Amino acid sequence: LRDGKQAAEQARAIAADVKVVVQETRGVATATRDAVERTERHLADNHLLLLLPALVQLRRSIDSAVRLNQAEPLIDYFSDWLEISSEVHEILVRRGTDDSGLHGRLEQTAKIVSKAKDAVVESEASMFDSTRRARSRISEDCSLASAILGRMKAYTATKEEGP
Repeated sequence: LRDGKQAAEQARAIAADVKVVVQETRGVATATRDAVERTERHLADNHLLLLLPALVQLRRSIDSAVRLNQAEPLIDYFSDWLEISSEVHEILVRRGTDDSGLHGRLEQTAKIVSKAKDAVVESEASMFDSTRRARSRISEDCSLASAILGRMKAYTATKEEGP
């Protein structure tokens, strides 16, 4: 009987130890998950820090190609805009923190840019007229992109100045 009590006490002690280990493991797993999520957010932010300026540069290139009446580069710039804006859109949607509404605008602008690109390819009208709406939307989207970029840089700068 005494051996049975000792065995039961040992079993309870082992169970308590196992419970502690399980709780510690859950804590480690939670900390690991949180670290992975933070890393993913930082990677997305870094990607945006590269892509947003690229959109602004493309706006300048698009305007220049229209001004110089250069259809081939313009078609390439529109294609690049569509590709990069799609990437930005997806990152903003995944982050879920786009209070500027840029992600929704980019989706709408992509449709307008695609139509303008088709019009340039088909030479339906003057390049200036056929791209006017797309260039206007791109310009507005770039203003929002620049604002997001400014906030991200300001946040990074204040975070780096910390204690």
